Amino acid sequence: MKKILLFTICIMQVFYLYSQKRKVIRGFSMQAENDVFMAWINNEDKDYSGGFRFEFYTDYLRQGIFPLFRNREEDLSEFSLENRLNSNSIYIHGLGFTPNRDSFVLSTPVRSQRPFSSVMGVGWKRNAVFYGLPFNNTSKVNTAIVSDIFIGKIGVKAPGNVQNFLHEYVTESDFVNGWQNQIANGGKWVFTYKVASYFQMPKRNAHLAVPSFFVSPEISLGNLFINGGLRLSLSNQKISTIGQVGAMQSAKSNDLLKNESKPLYHDYGTNKGWFNYEVYVRTIYVAHNSTLQGLPFYDKSVHKIGVADLNRFVHDVGFKFIAHYRPDKIKEKALRNNMVFLEFIARSKEFKFGRSHFYGNLGFVIMSNR
Repeated sequence: MKKILLFTICIMQVFYLYSQKRKVIRGFSMQAENDVFMAWINNEDKDYSGGFRFEFYTDYLRQGIFPLFRNREEDLSEFSLENRLNSNSIYIHGLGFTPNRDSFVLSTPVRSQRPFSSVMGVGWKRNAVFYGLPFNNTSKVNTAIVSDIFIGKIGVKAPGNVQNFLHEYVTESDFVNGWQNQIANGGKWVFTYKVASYFQMPKRNAHLAVPSFFVSPEISLGNLFINGGLRLSLSNQKISTIGQVGAMQSAKSNDLLKNESKPLYHDYGTNKGWFNYEVYVRTIYVAHNSTLQGLPFYDKSVHKIGVADLNRFVHDVGFKFIAHYRPDKIKEKALRNNMVFLEFIARSKEFKFGRSHFYGNLGFVIMSNR
């Protein structure tokens, strides 16, 4: 009887899923950040050595704009997808930080440089878009709110093992000693909850072919990062929920989904591909950064940056280039929105005896429209 009941419940759930026309996995993305992309400037394999992110978009996470709040109900019928304003995803995320390359031969802490540090974990992200909110008596503004919960461990062995594997078999670089001196070596649990708002400011003349101006405040809270920031950007994109991901670090701009201004369903003819760009500056006030300072309580790391040496204000300047492509239409409806993006970021020094550094972000997104 229990097996029959369980089977019946499963069948009902399957019918429910199909009746709602939702997808367990609507799309996915992958991206990698590394200073190797900036080798033409100065590739020293220092500071932010590299990171990765695998993200899966789904119609079934219902946490709402903030935790414990449901999504707004939406019409998920076949012809209403351009009005879809909610996006939910889960992701796997890893980061690695090292001192300069000339210190890799040392097995003791290099106290004049950045400490080794690594973070790995999973996250749950929600993006909600609100079109046409009142701005003043004559204008309206488009707004997005992105909330992101990350849970993982700092001080795990995997990033160091991956770096040495790449150095040995891919880049033929020096073996990296010193990972045993990383912050919270052996692994400690960390979390961060981040909220960012993106305001697409109204243009004086909506018909002018000029880039949009975005104002984007943000805040992160948790035992991994505590900070607040402001990002100003120019882009020829519009806020949407089907689009590309952004810079990965939880301490950075993480991740407004944007899209071109074209409607989702359109007879594109030969216009299957197009390009977008974004130029931005960003300032963050750093209250705490565990990848530099160690955990807020009871951290016995052998090398970390003291509060007196921490730069409270960190600045980013970035440029992002996005190439879009839609495959052949079927019944005049695009089935996928594919894109590849390349981003270059310059970051000011994060502690007093550190240095500014450059890195790149390369990735792709495949998103189903129906």
